[in-house]
Amino acid sequence: MSQNALIAGASGIIGRYALTHLGALEDWQVTGLARSRPDDLADYDFVELDLLAPGLSEATLKTFNDTTHMVYAGFVQPPGMSWAELSALNAEMFEGLIALAEQHMPALKRVVLMQGQKYYGSHLGPFKTPTKEDDARHEPPNFYFDQQDHLAERSQNAAWDWVCLRPHIVCGLAPRSPMNLVMQIGVYGSLCKELGTPLNFPGKASAMKTLQQANDADLIARAVEWALTGERCGGEAFNITNGDLIRWENMWPIIAEELGLEPGPPVEISMVEFGAEHHDLWRKIAEREGLNQADMSQLADWSFSDYIYNIDWDVAANTIKARLHGFDICMDTEDMMRRLLRRLKSERWIP
Repeated sequence: MSQNALIAGASGIIGRYALTHLGALEDWQVTGLARSRPDDLADYDFVELDLLAPGLSEATLKTFNDTTHMVYAGFVQPPGMSWAELSALNAEMFEGLIALAEQHMPALKRVVLMQGQKYYGSHLGPFKTPTKEDDARHEPPNFYFDQQDHLAERSQNAAWDWVCLRPHIVCGLAPRSPMNLVMQIGVYGSLCKELGTPLNFPGKASAMKTLQQANDADLIARAVEWALTGERCGGEAFNITNGDLIRWENMWPIIAEELGLEPGPPVEISMVEFGAEHHDLWRKIAEREGLNQADMSQLADWSFSDYIYNIDWDVAANTIKARLHGFDICMDTEDMMRRLLRRLKSERWIP
């Protein structure tokens, strides 16, 4: 029996990988949903919709009637918003999709909500690690709390249930996903090479020594498949990571080697300012080398780099619960980084 999945936020890295992974399976039909369809997803069924200003024709709404599973990987971050404003906006957007599901998806069986380690307060400073799914919540606001609470409430009298997945630092190859760290690393390294500088670590020296975790986007896509269908997953939240721990002081020389650079010392710079200063240089490089994207803003949100490289506290998740419930896929993060950087070069994202 065919299963029909709607992937909300399909233009982002997690949504894109979930869409293409499920779409390659014989027993799945998939539809993407985002504000606009990426050019490279033209072969997939797609609904263009702004969840903050919904307006769909009756014909389009009927396409949702056969939806049996839904993945929510949407996120918006308008510049200049406070964390409280951002939380309210993202909660509102998610609630709009759940309302749409209640009205137009009578066959719905399960909703998978993508969260992250910010659920535990990883963005606020040092916190309890390793995180466990039943850890006490920090002081709100946090849109992950609002989204999960709304999901749990609306499912009580519904025919569908829910699962939450909580990854950290997602890496893959995805255009229009400027919070993709591996793409930022590739662009930064290419600029360093052009400038004739070593690959300096652009953050605090103390951040190089902390424990961190990452996720290969393909691993997350497989976790999404498991969460959509696992009989024991309903009504549960799961930490999902590659399964190992890294320190930037060990990872940085590996990254530099793959990019053909010498690793440099930590230098506290603003990546936002660095990106703005070298925006035109990237265009020159891209045009000279025939790269896929000459507009650096489509590849890198440097504010995300500034955040990641200045976390001088551990971010480590306990993933035992997912393993005990049947998801036992793992991956070596150093191998992941090597493989993805090589793909960035071979697929013409960086020189």
